[in-house]
Amino acid sequence: MSKLSIAVFLAIIGVSLAAGGCRIPKISYGYCEPVMVDYMPRSYIPYGTVVKCHCEPGYEWTEKSNSYECDPYGWQPSTFGECVKLTCPYREPPENGDVTPSQKRYSVNQKIEFSCLPGYSLSGNSEDKCKSNGKWAVNKPVYCLKQCKVENLAPYVTYSPEAKYHDQGTEIYFKCDKSHYHLVGEGKSKCSKGGIWDTDFPICVRKCYTPEIENGGVEDEKDFYLAREYIEYFCNDGYVLDGEDEGQCLGNGEWSHVPTCKVTCPYREPPENGDVTPSQKRYFVNQKIEFSCLHGYSLSGNSGDKCESNGKWAVNKPVYCLKQCKVENMASYVTYSPEAKYYNQGTEIFFKCDESDYHLVGEEKSKCSKSGIWDTDFPICVRKCYTPEIEDGGVGDEKDFYLAREYIEYFCNDGYVLDGEDEGQCLGNGEWSHVPTCKAQCKRPTKPNKGSFEPYQDYYAVGANTTFKCEEDYELMGERVLTCQDGGEWDYHSPKCQRTCPYREPAENGEVTPSQKRYSVRQEIKFTCLPGYSLSGNSKDKCKSNGRWAVNKPVYCLKQCKVGNLAPYVTYSPEAKYHDQGTKIYFKCDKSHYHLVGEGKSKCSEGGSWDTDFPICVRKCYTPEIENGGVEDEKDFYLAREYIEYFCNDGYVLDGEDEGQCLGNGEWSHVPTCKEIILNDSCYGRCGKKDDYFEYTCQCHYRCEKEYNCCSDYRKQCFSNKHNLY
Repeated sequence: MSKLSIAVFLAIIGVSLAAGGCRIPKISYGYCEPVMVDYMPRSYIPYGTVVKCHCEPGYEWTEKSNSYECDPYGWQPSTFGECVKLTCPYREPPENGDVTPSQKRYSVNQKIEFSCLPGYSLSGNSEDKCKSNGKWAVNKPVYCLKQCKVENLAPYVTYSPEAKYHDQGTEIYFKCDKSHYHLVGEGKSKCSKGGIWDTDFPICVRKCYTPEIENGGVEDEKDFYLAREYIEYFCNDGYVLDGEDEGQCLGNGEWSHVPTCKVTCPYREPPENGDVTPSQKRYFVNQKIEFSCLHGYSLSGNSGDKCESNGKWAVNKPVYCLKQCKVENMASYVTYSPEAKYYNQGTEIFFKCDESDYHLVGEEKSKCSKSGIWDTDFPICVRKCYTPEIEDGGVGDEKDFYLAREYIEYFCNDGYVLDGEDEGQCLGNGEWSHVPTCKAQCKRPTKPNKGSFEPYQDYYAVGANTTFKCEEDYELMGERVLTCQDGGEWDYHSPKCQRTCPYREPAENGEVTPSQKRYSVRQEIKFTCLPGYSLSGNSKDKCKSNGRWAVNKPVYCLKQCKVGNLAPYVTYSPEAKYHDQGTKIYFKCDKSHYHLVGEGKSKCSEGGSWDTDFPICVRKCYTPEIENGGVEDEKDFYLAREYIEYFCNDGYVLDGEDEGQCLGNGEWSHVPTCKEIILNDSCYGRCGKKDDYFEYTCQCHYRCEKEYNCCSDYRKQCFSNKHNLY
């Protein structure tokens, strides 16, 4: 910016360049003054001077900072604040109330008033005033507390003091406005927090006064009674209530019922298990009563009585109800005589069955005894069972008939057997639980020589089995189980017992086919071995007629050898999956550039293992060709990991390592070349001589007989004397 531009800018913001400072700013309702000692008033402020601005009472500065500094560019910061008139902040109206007037800000000395809505009372200052410092004179919370309202009072209830609304904490008092009404409930109530009365309001209930009863009165008499209360009436001795003995106070002050008292006879006790009609506590003159008994009881004594004018009964003798007997729960088919619903004590009845196929079991008669109980249990009629007919059989201890739950025992004639249970029970319907038949039996079968059968008995029922077996070393020829058929015949002929050969144990790691516990005559067996084993001994044998084996010599399964996991390129002969013990195999490599390393043959020994480790085929390395050089101790070929030593002809030197190793792939680890010696490049005489060549400052790989050379090209120096290298 040019000097002219700066001057124009400073002039705009009120800075005088010629004066060397800033003009003092003018503030309405305020002033700015330098912050410095011994300041002399002048028309401008020097550079670097700081001023602070202040407002007159009743006004406040609008910016956060009131400090400004003068520099060559003017006041910093460049914008000045202002002095504005102080106000008081907005005042929140109380809940359920108002503030008058309601403004965002209030001027100094302005007043506000607080008020509450109808039904609420003000708690706190009712007004406040804005002070010159912009704060409220009181500035304390104001509340509108809910008032209590008296409403829905019951009829005839009044209260004091009377008001439309009552402040919290105020008490009111209740009474009835008429003397013949009584206040029921609390006599006062207090307005509590929340504008709710702390008690329910009372009611006024109409009073009932004690009624007058001639020759009687009221129990526990009081001055008055309230609605729904009861009183109990009574009559003097010799009198009885004509009407209900209780009365209830009604809401209109009247009684529900008021009886009278009349002359009576005393209460008459009904007989036990009987009734008195009518049944009352007292009876009127000339009133009659009748005695009766409950069903099942008979009356003993006068059936009625009458109330005399002197208040006494005409007869006044005891009356009884005696229990009768009733016929009930009679068993089926039982009848009795004489027939009646009830029977007086001492009466007899007689029983019988109403059908000929039934039999009376129990007493034939019964008598009604005291307490109305029959002196015997009632009988029952049981259906008769008659003897069943059984062809070729019968029943033991036969009778004309049998009763329910009785048993009979069945039997069959000789040569026959019961098909079914040997007992039968007579059922309640006249049938038997079971009636068997008699079937023809089978006679005892023929016993085989060297054998037996079970069960062993004279006769066998149809369907019965007998099981045959032979003595040890004998085999059953024929059916093992025979079954008795209808008509008394066996289903098969009796079997025979034939001698057999014993069980043959298979060789270890072998099998016997077939494998049985016993073998029949002329039956053949075959011995075999599991894979990997060879049979030693007879492969077959045969059961002879004397129960012995034709050969009967031990058989063995010898473990064979198996060729597995051969090294690559190794072959063998003769080829087979398994080789018997004692067999030899021969190894070779299947490619000419491989060499067999190891034994050339192996023999299968006892236990099925080879007597030598199998060989491997190793790739051959052939002698490399080196122009103007060769290999020491040359052979036809070399094997992996073998070393050769290279040399060069006279006048040549090796370029590379002087050794090479045969690798597994038939290649050499290193093959050098032979280069011609150039004497002008020799380092002969450069290193000098030492008495002890091991103390050379450089490490020499060779030393010459005449000279010791440590130069890098020592090979050239010593080549002509190579035969003297050591």
